[in-house]
Amino acid sequence: MGNKQSIFSQEELEWFEENTFFRRQDVLRIYAYFQRLTNGHNELSKEGFMSIAELHINPFRFRIAEVFSNDDGVITFEDFLDFLSVFSEEATRDVKSFYAFRIYDFDDDDYLSPNDVRQVVQCQVGSALTEEEIEEIVTQVFTEADIDGDEKLSFVEFDHIIARSPDFANTFRIRI
Repeated sequence: MGNKQSIFSQEELEWFEENTFFRRQDVLRIYAYFQRLTNGHNELSKEGFMSIAELHINPFRFRIAEVFSNDDGVITFEDFLDFLSVFSEEATRDVKSFYAFRIYDFDDDDYLSPNDVRQVVQCQVGSALTEEEIEEIVTQVFTEADIDGDEKLSFVEFDHIIARSPDFANTFRIRI
């Protein structure tokens, strides 16, 4: 009973608790799930990550994989834990807003351009709207949100819109 080796040190578990929205038992449960997903290899490819049940039908799975993968294009346990923490019920609106902005910033330039917003709308509606209808939405978003009129949305402008969206935190969520 006392000689079973722990997966994580006490310090690692404390760090996970302090830096995610999970308790230690959640971290251990998520680690077991990650081990099943990776067959014990401790890394997931972006393709493997995008095919997990929680993401495989998400229209933003490609961007989510980009945002949460490391420079080698793989998802480590820590990356996976960060991903689940951000999308957890316990994550704050501020954290969710920050990551939503990163996910929606398709060209990674720290602004949401009309093209980024267009891609967000296209991901959400697929072929349900015409190009003209999508352009109307993009124009309306910039009319309402582009406070300084520079044809791009800063994080502050984006966050201002998110703050007025009461359902945002509930929809930016993944349950495991």
